[in-house]
Amino acid sequence: MKKTLIAGIILIFSLFLASSAYAGGAAICRHATEFDPNDLNAPMNIICYGDQYSTSGPVGVASACTLTPNPLDLDFGATDTITVECTDAGGAPIACPQMTWTLKDSTPTDIGDCTTGAGDAFVSCSAGTGNTEINVSGLAETTNYTMEASETAGAAFSCTSSINVAAAPIGWSCTIVPNSFSIPEGASQTLTTICYDTGVEQPCPNAGSTSWQVNNSGGNPVAPAGDGFISYSANNVTMVMNALAQTGNPYTITSTTNDDAGNPMTCGAGATLTGIMPPAGAGDVWRIENISWPAGTEIGDLGVNFTVTVRNLTANDLTPQSIDFEITNAEDGTNVDPLVFPMTQTGNVPANDAIDFVFSVDLAEPPYQEKNYTLRAEVVPTPAQNETNTANNAMTKMLTLSTVRTASVPELPVYLVPLILLAVLFAIRRKQ
Repeated sequence: MKKTLIAGIILIFSLFLASSAYAGGAAICRHATEFDPNDLNAPMNIICYGDQYSTSGPVGVASACTLTPNPLDLDFGATDTITVECTDAGGAPIACPQMTWTLKDSTPTDIGDCTTGAGDAFVSCSAGTGNTEINVSGLAETTNYTMEASETAGAAFSCTSSINVAAAPIGWSCTIVPNSFSIPEGASQTLTTICYDTGVEQPCPNAGSTSWQVNNSGGNPVAPAGDGFISYSANNVTMVMNALAQTGNPYTITSTTNDDAGNPMTCGAGATLTGIMPPAGAGDVWRIENISWPAGTEIGDLGVNFTVTVRNLTANDLTPQSIDFEITNAEDGTNVDPLVFPMTQTGNVPANDAIDFVFSVDLAEPPYQEKNYTLRAEVVPTPAQNETNTANNAMTKMLTLSTVRTASVPELPVYLVPLILLAVLFAIRRKQ
């Protein structure tokens, strides 16, 4: 009898734990297959399943970040890029939300927001490509400056990289400005060789000796007449580069000039043409260049994290009025009313540049099962921006969503389970 009672208690306790473990049932979604972000018809396959959590935060929401390089060691007068990468609570890579980039001096005291440009006599910073890069320039010798990338709207996390600038070289040196750039097709960019005498900018002493060289992504020289994508012409310390056709392949530009004693100087690490983007048409202000979602990233109940790359096609820094989403059932054409959470607040987009906006779109409401949807994102201009050609303002992606939830336990209060089993056990004992 005693053994029967002990066995019954163990059984009750085990079933109680099991019933508690199955309580809840929130879904977690995973991108099932890779897709080509340049293919408008590329499917984004998502599968959802239940009962998975992370003790350190929601899986699929950015909760930590890392800056590279760390430290950033700059030569005097040089410019380099710091990049941020984010992970979720499970350590999986995930698109970063809108990050605030702050430059701090060695005390440390905040110098300013790098997305709008900041700096002092030693270090300066400016917006890079998208939300994930910041350009940093070394102006004078210093150590222990800090770049901080932080997110405060959601998970409230941050990461830092230290910045050191080497001493100015004794004697003459030179660099190329701009250091990194892109050009719209049909446009041009002027580059200039800048000379310094012991760190102080001066006219190049032998400007007529300046020579330029351009190499393609394979390291092969490109003649001034060009290769079908670019051409260029040089006039002493300046070069004009022309964008002939679109390409995502980079080019490197170097210049050499002689110092006051006639000794040749190679000007820093050169400059980089990062690519040639599509041309801006008459009345163009905005273009959506891509909608993407990182394959293999787990996401929680808030939904799917989509990154929308928005380009400003004008020569002025601008802020869009909004970025709108529309989701349609591809099978019957009905509109779906998604919940959209902007993880990147609509902000300033630098002239002739692009930044990433990240949104979490809730697609988890029933009866979503194996269905095809179209996701459309559109950047909306302000009335003052007077955009007359909006043909490039929107992009559509095909989305295949497969919702598979684990079987749920009948909605019986957990505390009643051991009481019912205990009653059954005593009934069996009485019969014995």
